[in-house]
Amino acid sequence: MYFVALRMLVGDTPKFMALVFGLAFATTLVVQQGSIFTGLMRRTARGVENVAQAEVWVMDPATVYYDERRPLPNNALQRVRSVDGVAWAVPYFVGSGTARLPDGEFAQVQIIGVDRLSKIGLPETFESGEPDMIEQPETVFWDNLNVGLYKNVKPGDVLEINDLRARVVGLAAAPRGFASNPTVYTTYERALQYAPSERRRMTFVLCWG
Repeated sequence: MYFVALRMLVGDTPKFMALVFGLAFATTLVVQQGSIFTGLMRRTARGVENVAQAEVWVMDPATVYYDERRPLPNNALQRVRSVDGVAWAVPYFVGSGTARLPDGEFAQVQIIGVDRLSKIGLPETFESGEPDMIEQPETVFWDNLNVGLYKNVKPGDVLEINDLRARVVGLAAAPRGFASNPTVYTTYERALQYAPSERRRMTFVLCWG
């Protein structure tokens, strides 16, 4: 019986090759689509994965996910710090704005504001510059992954964000997120100045228990 079945399967060479090709192509599609889905999910979560120091993210109950967020009231940081078991808590700002580049062009940028002292939220690696340089006046780090898209912004260049000066002191090397916009990293206080104003400004509170 097995011999007859094998003869029926491979007896007609063109049909057999078409069957093998069809199965191989279908398997390739399944693996490829799974890889695409996994890659999209990883990029969507990249904003959280980039801040490995934080064990807990405190956010507004209405926040859906990292890129669709609602700011917290200003007293949220003190409330989190007063909770028993919280070792530390720092503010974290995620916003957007329009940056005027050195060549006169404009780019929509994501603005990340981190705690000035702990610097939690900055990328772990830098193409150039040191984390302490963020404490200098009017300074930002530019996302290294997007340099080629915007006329090679480099250290020493001066940008204009929300009519304020932003001097690039280094290039960050953060992993790619879901959005393709360039990212600027600065202190929390300076990020509030660069981003359009609203009543509530704090995006997240990062803490460790």
